[in-house]
Parts: sequence; structure tokens; C-alpha cells
Amino acid sequence: MGKLSKQIEAAMRRRAKHPHPQADQLVKLRVSNRLRDVFTQQHAPILLLVESAIVQVAGQMEEVDDASVELALRASIRSRSTDDLTARSLAELLEQVRLEHEIDTETWQTALRVIYTSVTNRSDCRAGDRNYLHAAAEFVRRARSRK
Repeated sequence: MGKLSKQIEAAMRRRAKHPHPQADQLVKLRVSNRLRDVFTQQHAPILLLVESAIVQVAGQMEEVDDASVELALRASIRSRSTDDLTARSLAELLEQVRLEHEIDTETWQTALRVIYTSVTNRSDCRAGDRNYLHAAAEFVRRARSRK
């Protein structure tokens, strides 16, 4: 047993010198259908606010497509930046909207996850895809006409 315990101690010393990198905390990007339905019923104005901001930016910047929306939402949900300039601009705008309307972080994160789920359900999120943006524009148009 002496030889085995020495080998174990040596392995532990080696591991202590080179620890495994800590994985970032995993953040769920999508929501379940049930959570989506409950959140939609309770917080429809927040979802409309997010989608209105996305549609507005897409109308002003032709380079905004489903892929950049998906990247922006993913970055916002994970509280990280992105290298894509269009997605970064959109993520920054979304954060300004949150601050302007004083929406708490937990509610905002859930709203972004609901929208992210919608984006990935409606689109392959490849460069140039605009399926989600067309659906969102129609949703926003219908919601505004009801007011």
C-alpha cells in the first residue's frame, strides 16, 4: 500500500499545480412551454417591449437578421459581450430598454429567454435569415392595433 499511496499523493500534487479550469455557470437559454405560457400571460407588456425594440432596430439597420438577434439575446442572457458589432449594438439597446423601464433582472432574463426560444423555434438563425423578424414585426403590428 505504501507505493500506491505515494502515487496518489504525487498525482494530487500534480493536479494541485494544474487545476481544471472552472466552467462558467451554465445559464439556460430556452424556457419550457409551460413557463413561456405563464410568463406570456403575466408579463405580455414586457415581451412586447423587447420585441418592439428588436423590430425597431431591424427596421433601421438592414444588417440585423435572425442570427444577430440570436447572438444578442444569448449575450444578454449570459451577461457577456459578443464580437459581432450588430449583435452587440442590439444587446446594448436591450439593456437600455430594461434600465429605462426599471425592469428587475430576473423578470428581464426570463423575458429574454422567452424571446430567445421564439427566435430559435421560428428560425435556423443563419446569416440572412429573417423568419423570426417577420413574425415579430407582425406580432408587434397586431399588438399595437389592439390598443
